[in-house]
Amino acid sequence: ISDDTKGFLKSGIITFDLPKDISKNRSDMPGSLYWLMVSSNSSSANFCSLHRIKTHAIELKRNLDDQANFDAQMVDWARLQWQPVPSIPGLGSITQLDGFSDFDDNEQRRELVTRVSERIRHRARAVTPWDYERLVLERFPYVGKVLCLPNRSKSTPGIVTGNLLVIVVPLVVNQDDAVGKTPRLSAVYLDDIQSYLTQCSSMFTNIEVANPSYEWVQVRCTAVFEKFASGGQFVEQLNTDISKYLNPWQDVGYGLNFCQAINREDVYSYIYDLSYIKYVTDFSMLHITRDMSGSYELGDTVTSEMYESESADVTPLNPWSLIVPLKRHYIDVTKEIRPISPEITGIRELEIGSTFIVGGA
Repeated sequence: ISDDTKGFLKSGIITFDLPKDISKNRSDMPGSLYWLMVSSNSSSANFCSLHRIKTHAIELKRNLDDQANFDAQMVDWARLQWQPVPSIPGLGSITQLDGFSDFDDNEQRRELVTRVSERIRHRARAVTPWDYERLVLERFPYVGKVLCLPNRSKSTPGIVTGNLLVIVVPLVVNQDDAVGKTPRLSAVYLDDIQSYLTQCSSMFTNIEVANPSYEWVQVRCTAVFEKFASGGQFVEQLNTDISKYLNPWQDVGYGLNFCQAINREDVYSYIYDLSYIKYVTDFSMLHITRDMSGSYELGDTVTSEMYESESADVTPLNPWSLIVPLKRHYIDVTKEIRPISPEITGIRELEIGSTFIVGGA
């Protein structure tokens, strides 16, 4: 009758209308029970993993006049649970499977002015790239940043006339948890955004909504710590501070900007200015990318410095790329203050599952 999972692509409720003459005479299914089979015409690897199945599921919606005794702006929605008040005769217990959704704080005046001003400008119609970006941000609260690229496609290099590439980045609440990760939106959310933009745009526009391409960077250096910072915890602190600076969702570094190049001197100066760092040398960065065919490539700023025509900065491959730090950086500790020229990273210094990449024909 209904399917809220959109073809088993997300969690939801599926309502069946079972025939009255369904067979219950099965030796491997005792009592008045029966089997339900799920099949697919394509590979099952394209579907999400199945965690659990529950029966007798319903969707509950809060009423504005339910007289609930809590402050909607101060409450932790992740800890709230539905409870029948008063108790319902014959109902054993209630198990809440998913958290609350579609709960918004009361709109402040500044947010109201911004929303109305943007609405007057785009009039709920997508014409310019700015219109597409604001429409997505206003309609989908789980989106944190949008980039609209006319005549581009992630699957086809060069100019693609009539195609509109919309890159969406999910909203990240906890910036520290995003270190070493590549936040993405599921296919369900991408399809919802595409369907909405199709309604707001010209019928002659082919809209492609996709996640950003992620590239990774690893800092490699030799550091001399201050006397008060001789413990091993300061090596971990340096690794954490470097990751925070390179994390796009942190305010301390470059911020969440597409196609943002990582300047070698900026990172070096940031490390050198830390209160527990006395001297930094042997500095270089590794750049890990992945092209459209799925092949990985490893770049080294030391190699770029050998050629005067090439920049020693880490530059993204595509306009829709975001550079994120690896969880672990290569930090060597010494007590001697002397300059060390960085060398090309050898195979013994690479890490399997991180920077160790095998190239092939």
